Amino acid sequence: MAEKKKSVYSNIADDIIDKIKNGIYSVGSLLPPEREFMSIYSVQRTTVRRGLDILASNGFIQKVAGLGSVVTSTVASQTSLEKEKVTIAKRETNTNFSILLPNGKEPDMLPALALDMISCLEKQGVSFMTSDVDNISSDSGIIAVDHNIDTEKDICLALCQSDDRRSVVPDNDKGAYVALTYLEELGHTSIAFIGTKDGFSFENAAYDSFCAVNSFLDEELINLSGADEKSGFDGFSELFRRHGNKFTAVCTVNDAVARGVIKAAKYYKLNVPENLSVLSLCSSRDSGIDAIYYNPEELSEEVIHSAKSCRRISTVLFGGNLSPKGTCASTNASADQEKSMSNFLL
Repeated sequence: MAEKKKSVYSNIADDIIDKIKNGIYSVGSLLPPEREFMSIYSVQRTTVRRGLDILASNGFIQKVAGLGSVVTSTVASQTSLEKEKVTIAKRETNTNFSILLPNGKEPDMLPALALDMISCLEKQGVSFMTSDVDNISSDSGIIAVDHNIDTEKDICLALCQSDDRRSVVPDNDKGAYVALTYLEELGHTSIAFIGTKDGFSFENAAYDSFCAVNSFLDEELINLSGADEKSGFDGFSELFRRHGNKFTAVCTVNDAVARGVIKAAKYYKLNVPENLSVLSLCSSRDSGIDAIYYNPEELSEEVIHSAKSCRRISTVLFGGNLSPKGTCASTNASADQEKSMSNFLL
């Protein structure tokens, strides 16, 4: 049987423990602040805290209010280790969450981010999936993936786009801002948008964020044509027939649409990235496309942690990171390189 992959926060804990044992963080010293660890490991604060919780429960550090985490030992406490094993075993045997599917009941209707997230949740012990609220047992924790729900139970709603009652939310506004900043720094000031329509709430949220942070938006360069590869091909073809090469970059709602745009560009004898830059606003897979990347493994850990610890509904924005893959480039020499991002973005 293949060895079970360790969680991100467990790997962080192991790395810090190695540094404690090797004297990089000496006994009696303070560990770096959480924000520094967030930067070092490129993770969210919750993931860092879960890693530090492992260190504290095993006696390596002690958390002191107002001071930080103090290194207390280079060896683990045996009693703490046993306690951690019992806690993990109990968590793995008692998991009983429900996932409410977005955009209908069929899995093939889900965006890649939701599919990857659900896969990661299943690996962490989520045992029940449904799109029917009435079928959820009263003692289940509820993980709702982009689905409105009206209930008085203690719940944790996660991986949603717009409802302020939900907890783990991809930060589309930040993602769109980072994407547009990146394109403008490359010299692009005429950017098209392709790929969304009513019914695709994940993609609609990305489009809404694109509009919110893009004050130089040219509405003629938007084609709300769907959220799959064919939509990307058809959407780009329609925009190109209308406007020729008026635009030098295309933002898409996801990788599938981006792939369609790239195929259409090739059909019209445009080279990517030399003649056209292509960027996806939502990616959870290594697709080879410049994209805002959301790590589904880290996101699933956020969901599980929130579901187990949250007794009231709260919102945690989950930020993506820009992942350049080579489908974006500087515009040609005729582009206006002098305009500043502050002139365009809110």
